[in-house]
Amino acid sequence: MPEKPRIQEPFITRDTGTLILLMGQTGAGKSHFINVAAGRVLATVNDNQTSMDPEINSFVVRNFNKRSGPSDLVLVDTPGFDHIYLSDSDILKLIAEWLYTSCSLDVSFGGVVYLHDITQDRVAKHWPMDYLKSPEPAKHLLLTTVKWDRDSTGTESYTARENELRENVWRRVLAGGARICQFRNTRDSAWEVINNLLRLKPLELHMFEQELNRLSGHAIRGTAKPPAKKKGIFAKLFGFWRK
Repeated sequence: MPEKPRIQEPFITRDTGTLILLMGQTGAGKSHFINVAAGRVLATVNDNQTSMDPEINSFVVRNFNKRSGPSDLVLVDTPGFDHIYLSDSDILKLIAEWLYTSCSLDVSFGGVVYLHDITQDRVAKHWPMDYLKSPEPAKHLLLTTVKWDRDSTGTESYTARENELRENVWRRVLAGGARICQFRNTRDSAWEVINNLLRLKPLELHMFEQELNRLSGHAIRGTAKPPAKKKGIFAKLFGFWRK
């Protein structure tokens, strides 16, 4: 029997652990990544795409790299951006509200791991090409390609796909400070991804919340609604994922 998920709620503080958000399209493997990193089943795969009330679940995971970094992490499984009933802006609003109700402002925010299925041969054409004006949040964004093990004939086609993402689709956001990495479906590989964030100084949570506010148009924690044209790196990035 799989172990029941240990959902950390309702309040996460700095002492709980460094917070890392897992984001991506439905089916990219966010729950799977959490289970592989933890070395056991914590997150269950939910069909949030068809749910009118998609869930956001968080899990406390012991740091696999005992030599450095925080002793505990809080890995957060978020709904996919291709939801049937909710727009991507609605999903971001849910995430912002979850951060507000579940986290104190002193939380150490490690960043975002955005999972991208490398087996998808369709490359998006609408990537933001404007100047990226928020370099600190961008540094805490990892564009992580997954499902490399699905290619039974080798990885040449996937490598070409990743190069296309790097040189064209993701070129601007990478130049703004974001990074690209690979998850190879092993625990060591999962922690190589995580450690890319843990090596950085944690970001103040309110900086990320402001990016969510800019995109969704909702003021969280009493923050004034910013002008529509002033979008930061995450606002520009998520604009690419919006339908």
